Amino acid sequence: MANSNHMGSLYGKKPVIMKKKKTTTKLAVFFESVKLVSRIIVKWIGWRINLLEWIRFIDRLRQKEVEDLISGVRQISHTFPWKLYHFCVVQLGTFKSWRELKGAIEDSGMEITDEANDIACRPALILAQEETKVQLVEMSVGSLGFPDGSNYSDICESAKKLGLYLCPPEVGPQLRLQYKDQRPFNRVTIATNRITGSDGCDRLFRLDCSFPKSQELDAVKADGFWGRDETFLFVLPE
Repeated sequence: MANSNHMGSLYGKKPVIMKKKKTTTKLAVFFESVKLVSRIIVKWIGWRINLLEWIRFIDRLRQKEVEDLISGVRQISHTFPWKLYHFCVVQLGTFKSWRELKGAIEDSGMEITDEANDIACRPALILAQEETKVQLVEMSVGSLGFPDGSNYSDICESAKKLGLYLCPPEVGPQLRLQYKDQRPFNRVTIATNRITGSDGCDRLFRLDCSFPKSQELDAVKADGFWGRDETFLFVLPE
């Protein structure tokens, strides 16, 4: 009988103690999983409690304090808005005539619309006699304090209050020539004094990039409504 039991154990009959070890291991894994889930739940509850505390804190603030806080943030963003926007440098005075500047633009593979060529031929386009650099900043109509859009006169007046200046008309064609990496489907208008075309309409230069390889110098009517997302280039004070 002893031999029979011994042979039975050799042929794979597992002792009871082995089953207890496997059962113990499974229980340990189960309890560790429970502990992990418990920690996650506790953290989630703690996060929820913190969020509720923040909500209660905000609710305890008086309405006037909230309004003062919002007003202060708006004042800062409107006083120094160009710190948050794109700016670039354009070089003026590198050409003696519009004919030379026009030829350089066309030789670069860029286009000039009839409207842009028309106002460029007007006496208002005065080229700088000496080479000089001008720093520009791009501002949207909304960032100038018009979330619902506005007219050109009010847009320029708001920019002047921030210390910005209108661009010399030469900035339009010069920047078209130098702004070779304008991103596709982007357009920006040059904020200058109105230039009256041969048709009697007041226009402004605009740089347009309708397609990846289609960059052009255009001219758009200054009068009318400008949406909040329209962008203008102004001269940044030194």
